Amino acid sequence: MADLSAYPLGCPCVRTGSGLWGALPPIIANAIFALDAKNPTMELRAVLTHRSLNPLTPYKHDAWCSSLRHLNLSERYPSLPDSIQFGFDAGIHSLDSSHTPPNSTSLSELADQFEEIRQNEFAKACYLGPCSKHEVEALIGPFQTSPIAIIPKPGKPGKFCAVHNFSHPHTASPSLASINSSIDTSDFPCTWGTFNTIALTIATLPPGSQASICDVAEAYRTIPIKASQWPGLVIRLPGDDLFAINTCNNFGLASAGGIYGELADASVDIFRREGIGPISKWVDDHVFFRIRKQHLT
Repeated sequence: MADLSAYPLGCPCVRTGSGLWGALPPIIANAIFALDAKNPTMELRAVLTHRSLNPLTPYKHDAWCSSLRHLNLSERYPSLPDSIQFGFDAGIHSLDSSHTPPNSTSLSELADQFEEIRQNEFAKACYLGPCSKHEVEALIGPFQTSPIAIIPKPGKPGKFCAVHNFSHPHTASPSLASINSSIDTSDFPCTWGTFNTIALTIATLPPGSQASICDVAEAYRTIPIKASQWPGLVIRLPGDDLFAINTCNNFGLASAGGIYGELADASVDIFRREGIGPISKWVDDHVFFRIRKQHLT
């Protein structure tokens, strides 16, 4: 086994805009291995074992346990502390064979933009590798990649994001079905602050009330996924036989919103129990309202 202390330590790999409880101690950062390393598979296996026991997330298990218990919310969110500590269940079924469909041509057309995204994911240690198909199978068993496309970010000129098509192929065959086809979205409910909810709240607030919006940075990527489901999240990289093992929640996954939503629902309930509110949210955007003191009664 590799000596994990030999690897450089970096700052926490993910940030949240709210900064509720800070981040975990420094984690192993960067791409971890060069392709010409002496024994990358053995050393990457040690890193994966470490990651499975120490999920990559800024959320502190002990702090969440304490808050939920203190505020009598444990029964409402019974599995949340364990999910933070050991990874969330994304509903991804086990795979019997490997499938690696090609990515969108946009990756070659916008190669510089994807390279920036790729480097960012490796730098934060959300991606582990890179490694070959044979190495991935040796490390985590049969796996399936989902085609990636690069698209412009709405309202942000010059900014791009990677979109993972976890619904590929849209028509299943006896030998191949999409990752999303095995996920029952009814198992991943969460609440949403709809337009009508926000409008009604604003309409009933007393004069002089204020509002602020807090966005959780890269919210889905702050959620660790159970190690047993990593095979359904593997990334196909540009190049010949090159892959990365992704260990975090991903936009495009049918369960992604509900997985993050459970934690977001709990955070909003914690705020309310602590007397902070009115408050509502839409995915990772939290709307906090402040009422002037003379109107509190």
